[in-house]
Amino acid sequence: MKKVYWIMFSMLGLLSACNYDYSPVPPGLTPPKSTATLEAKYVSTAPNKVSSAYWSKADFHAVTAQNLSIGNLYNNGLLNMTGTYNGLSSFSGGANPNLTMKAAYDDSSLYVLLEWTDATVNISNSSWLHNGPLDPLKGDSSRGWTSQRNNDKVALAFEIDAASSSAGTFSNVGCAASCHNNQMQPQTGKVDIWDWNLALSEPFGYAGDMIADGNTGLAYDAGQKSFVRNNAGSTDTSGPAFEWDGTVQNVTRASGTASILDPAFYLLNKTPFTGDIAAGEVAFHNLSYGCYHCHGENGVGNGETGDGPAFTSASINRYSRQSFKDHAAASTHDGNSYYSSMSPTEVENVISYIRGLAGVPGYCLQQPDGSNADIISASNTNLVNVNLSPGHTQYKVLLKRKLNTGNPDDAVFNLTQSTEYVFGVALMDNDGKNHIGSLKETLKFLNK
Repeated sequence: MKKVYWIMFSMLGLLSACNYDYSPVPPGLTPPKSTATLEAKYVSTAPNKVSSAYWSKADFHAVTAQNLSIGNLYNNGLLNMTGTYNGLSSFSGGANPNLTMKAAYDDSSLYVLLEWTDATVNISNSSWLHNGPLDPLKGDSSRGWTSQRNNDKVALAFEIDAASSSAGTFSNVGCAASCHNNQMQPQTGKVDIWDWNLALSEPFGYAGDMIADGNTGLAYDAGQKSFVRNNAGSTDTSGPAFEWDGTVQNVTRASGTASILDPAFYLLNKTPFTGDIAAGEVAFHNLSYGCYHCHGENGVGNGETGDGPAFTSASINRYSRQSFKDHAAASTHDGNSYYSSMSPTEVENVISYIRGLAGVPGYCLQQPDGSNADIISASNTNLVNVNLSPGHTQYKVLLKRKLNTGNPDDAVFNLTQSTEYVFGVALMDNDGKNHIGSLKETLKFLNK
């Protein structure tokens, strides 16, 4: 009998040492798993925030990013806007983007959450700089007005009508079928492009909605898009037409929530851009009272010729013309005697010149409508008081769109006909022409 007890005790000890746990795993605690395709599960509660509980438990699809389009430059006057020029080796300094996707759907809508690594926030698009930096990849002059800086983006491509190019059909090669002659223009068919853009669509809580076809190439959907060029002329060297008017830029996002747009980067409440910038440059460098004594020959602040702060930061746009004048005239401003030596006209001209050093927003924002307002977005970005200092590590972007918008320029997800849809995904870091990502992925709607 003792021998039997000893054997039973030994077996219990062995099982304990192996840490076997035969208790059932509570529902909902199964860790998320990686899936070969992007799987959309049916939900009864809409996961319409990046922080919704559903996403922390949802399975994910890891996308292996590859170079999709590299080595492309912008037209004359558009400088330093190709941060993804070399593809993977230049995207976020060569770090792995670690792109993952999750999805869900309900009776009316599709939800897609994208997460990727990017160490910097690029939030401007075609900002107006006067005598700005040269572009090491281009021979354009940077004297006078040029358009510089770009933003971070992510785009998805779905088929509307049977699309094809010399590369093959969309069903076989994904969004490679969207390109022809190095343009987003399939030879046949139509492709739906969802373009989340940190500078131009996210402020109102949308992703841009575009269509590519064989006739017109790439174009925005019907309706008013969320932006218009802030251009005093017809070229990218014409200079800005508007600047911030000093009033709080309140917006109501597509989700119904209220927000405020940082005027350092976004232009919604506007007033005409005034002043003679060439004359402002002369006054800025006046030997007797010029601002350069403290703020540097080229407005770069400390480290050049003076001890004043730099004027080359976009944060200067947080000062309206009047608040700039109030600050310059205040007794707390060490250079108030220089400022008081300027005529009212010189003041206006110098402020214009300083605006050019900082970079005036390149686009004016407006509320989108029609088919341009189909794709609702949410993200982990803060647009109220943007901080570009190091510390940003990851983007989280949620896109929501109806399964069927009823618009002819949108893809339709008809689950009675198919539960699988081919798509492409592209990431852009400080770029819009060059991108990395995957040409062909599959979205699979799982049964309810």
